[in-house]
Amino acid sequence: MSTNKAFGKRIRKLRKDNNLTLEEMSKIAGLSSSAVSNWEQNNAVPNVDTLLKISRYFGKSVDYMLGNEYYANNDMQAIFRGLNNMNDKESQKTLVLLNAVFDDIAF
Repeated sequence: MSTNKAFGKRIRKLRKDNNLTLEEMSKIAGLSSSAVSNWEQNNAVPNVDTLLKISRYFGKSVDYMLGNEYYANNDMQAIFRGLNNMNDKESQKTLVLLNAVFDDIAF
């Protein structure tokens, strides 16, 4: 499947699964609803900054959004969604905790 088709299919499914209209999705992306429509019709893919914004909003990896099944791990997606919803204080606490965990792991 081409990148355009994979992205178009996934963005449409995510939008529908989250009960978002084209207009609501366009506000999330910071673009026009015609841009979102073009993605869903496999006519275009967003630029990197917009792709990152969308993937973070839905808690999905960029790889997943572009059609790479290997990186579509539900546990990691849940973690990313949680991280994206934290305020600055929660983020700092999490960073301290993760640093402590990774200091104990030998790679």
